[in-house]
Amino acid sequence: MKYTTIVFFLFLFCSLNAQQNFSCHTESFYKSNVSEITYDNDRVQLRTNGDETEILSVRTVVHLLYPDESSRLSNDSIVSIIENTNNIFCGIVDTASIKTIFHDLISDTGIRLCLATEDPMGNPTEGITNTLVDMNFDINDPMEALKSDDLGGKSPWDTTRYLNIWLMPTIATLFTSNYGIPLEGFMPLDPFVEPASIPGVAVDLGGFTGSNLGPASTGHGIMAHECGHAFGMIHTFGVGAAGVDICDIDDFVEDTPLCGTSFFCDDYEENTCTEATDDQIDMVSNIMNVACLVFFTPEQASIMRSNLLSAPDILTSGCNGDITSTADNSPINLSTVFPNPNKGTFHLIIDDSSLDIASVKMYDLAGKEIAIHYSLDQNRLNVDCVDIITNGLYILTVNDIYADKVVIQNGN
Repeated sequence: MKYTTIVFFLFLFCSLNAQQNFSCHTESFYKSNVSEITYDNDRVQLRTNGDETEILSVRTVVHLLYPDESSRLSNDSIVSIIENTNNIFCGIVDTASIKTIFHDLISDTGIRLCLATEDPMGNPTEGITNTLVDMNFDINDPMEALKSDDLGGKSPWDTTRYLNIWLMPTIATLFTSNYGIPLEGFMPLDPFVEPASIPGVAVDLGGFTGSNLGPASTGHGIMAHECGHAFGMIHTFGVGAAGVDICDIDDFVEDTPLCGTSFFCDDYEENTCTEATDDQIDMVSNIMNVACLVFFTPEQASIMRSNLLSAPDILTSGCNGDITSTADNSPINLSTVFPNPNKGTFHLIIDDSSLDIASVKMYDLAGKEIAIHYSLDQNRLNVDCVDIITNGLYILTVNDIYADKVVIQNGN
């Protein structure tokens, strides 16, 4: 899908699941002449390269900005937010709102958000900062002010080495702070964003309160959506203005059909671009749409991965700091985990009977070690999770080397 002109649509307001209002303000950071910018789609396609099996662990810091103690999240809550957002990047999603024809496009992007273990000065950190903010901002741009120590917010850590995520309070009754800004060179979004914009992700703190902290929270979809922008993605419906045919505007991603804006998951039978060469119903459940916010496609994953590989300083070796990123690098000859998914009890076959098993560990996607018991019965490694853990994706290591992914589905 190609289109040579992108035009500007300011302040897209939309709804999520017909219950929670969600507004994405990434377009408010576009250049004033964005409607005049021409774009060569080949610039995106040339960037889809690299080892698609490698896990790309993005060094992440979460800046919690809160107006009062009642709205302050615990560190455990923030770790949970990262875990559930990573599940979306892993493709562990609820398929109920995804049309069957798109099920094969649900992608494990191979991208993981990993809370930093060192701050920019080399000091140990949990990858979380806490800042009490005064909401009486008397300035023109309160969103970006919240990213500045001098203006009462929290300044970013080195944006070339950390994905900065700001959990921000709601600034006004009808104005939320959800947006994502890419690093320089991250295609296809970067050419349209003002160069002075601070890279990173901002998400309204209101999306993560009370019952909204659970795995089914729409806040995690919003977080993944804004991370998609930070990794270079445009909305699936492109960027348009009143009077412009939305079906003439592209997102530069080959496996997302041309579509219009959809405001409710109930619209997922809609087909707004019936004359398109790739005519399909609207993919409203795509993360980079604004209705259901469920999954990324393989082509979206490929472009985001290529962008991240072009900025290696923001990547880390693994969420626990010492996991080799891919199984192909492992000298241990293992079978895959079985059964997988499982309820917390699983096995692996070790082909080398002479191997000395020094350690077996399991981590969640935020790098937290999970308590397990393990035993070796000849060449069969048996693993049991000690505590009941939440459904999701986990990483197993043997002798501190990546062994396999473990999917827990215990019915809780």
